[in-house]
Amino acid sequence: TEAMVADAPEPRHVLQQFLGLMGASPILVGHNVAFDIAFVREKLGQYGLSQTLMTNERGVCTRNLARKLIPGLPGYEGIVVATACD
Repeated sequence: TEAMVADAPEPRHVLQQFLGLMGASPILVGHNVAFDIAFVREKLGQYGLSQTLMTNERGVCTRNLARKLIPGLPGYEGIVVATACD
């Protein structure tokens, strides 16, 4: 609800903090990381911030790794992969 985010910092500020945290050579790791990178790039552009470092080449996709390392799963959603690794 609006009340839940009323005191939240402005998105531009959060994105600037994120970029500072990532540094000059970011590597993003995520499950279906291309989606995450596309989302971040969209938001950076929306606030006029540099998108230069947010490229798919800088992403490590755990979903793709799971497909290679654990073939034959019924799906590669996070919970399915986590259960297979348990």
